[in-house]
Amino acid sequence: YEQKKFNWKFVDSVIDTFLENGFAVNLSVVLWTYNLSFADILDFQQTSDGEIYSYDSVRSNFISLSSEHNISIVKNTLLAFASHINAKYPDKISGLQIRYSDNGAEEFSSTIDLDYSEVAFNAFVDWLAEKYESASAFSKQYSFKYSDWNDVRAADKAKLTSKCNYEWKTFKQEEIVRFHDMAEEIFSVFCPTVPVAVNLGSVGNSMSTEFKGVFDPYTIISECDAETVIFDCFTDLQYNFYVDMIASVTGKNA
Repeated sequence: YEQKKFNWKFVDSVIDTFLENGFAVNLSVVLWTYNLSFADILDFQQTSDGEIYSYDSVRSNFISLSSEHNISIVKNTLLAFASHINAKYPDKISGLQIRYSDNGAEEFSSTIDLDYSEVAFNAFVDWLAEKYESASAFSKQYSFKYSDWNDVRAADKAKLTSKCNYEWKTFKQEEIVRFHDMAEEIFSVFCPTVPVAVNLGSVGNSMSTEFKGVFDPYTIISECDAETVIFDCFTDLQYNFYVDMIASVTGKNA
């Protein structure tokens, strides 16, 4: 797979087969980096120990959503994809969505707190700097002793984010919304009549509330521009109630 080179033959053959047999087709762009020849130029999500996060031998090297370099490459990919779909399948696609986590959803991992890469942590500090008038004001809020934002950048990432965990989770949450809306904007230009869904893992999973950056999934769903929300649901939950609850709280289709 080469950067800026796209071959849609296989994708088209699959879509054609489904359409010819009378199926409705929803398309997902899965932003995994497996087998990418240019993966070495991307910024990846890291653990608090500085290791590049891997879920298994195939699902690894997930892109950092804080990297403007990554975002520019994703934009080019989505533009090419949306342009092709609009040209070849006008009015034939029922829905679009984007996925990038290890479980194929639209959030961070459900098994470990991410992303502590340099680009992500610096973005977090920039976010804090916009919220607080000074590093001293931020320090006072959480009983730190930082007098300068550079001191915050040099702090132990895990310890700092653990102490101001609400800030950290809110930052990650806003990042998910911003990333989704970037994709939504591109899709809406080329495929304005096709609904775009935000795809979350199970919002009933306790791990989600702790790690994924979806500790408040209703805010994510409400704030993003998606018309529809798709989520996993365990069999021990009352499915219909769950769908109705999310739809009523967020104002979206579920």
